[in-house]
Amino acid sequence: MSKRVAIGYYGTPMMVVTLGEPDERPELGYRYGSCSIESNLQRETCPVCGQPDCLFCEEAVSTQSKQQDPDDILGRIAYNGGVDAIEAMTLACAAAGIDVGSSAFLEAVDTALQALGNNT
Repeated sequence: MSKRVAIGYYGTPMMVVTLGEPDERPELGYRYGSCSIESNLQRETCPVCGQPDCLFCEEAVSTQSKQQDPDDILGRIAYNGGVDAIEAMTLACAAAGIDVGSSAFLEAVDTALQALGNNT
């Protein structure tokens, strides 16, 4: 039977982790076999096409007035990669049996997101 853990504030989840069947092996400790994550974490989007994963926008080439600054593109890629890393770490922690629904874990995710926003 799977278990869903919501991570967020005031009933609004930032992420929801679905844990698969428990797998207890003495050499590894208590872990979950298969896990998945649904995320509402916001990613920065391309100002031209609106896609978060745009690296080189074809629309920007056709409309010279909307050329993007290379530093903005790199900053967007770095920020979105950081969001992906936070989601991956959250999923890995849940799979390893860490309580990702705890207030301490939520505080850690919030701190990581703030640091990411301040440094990209």
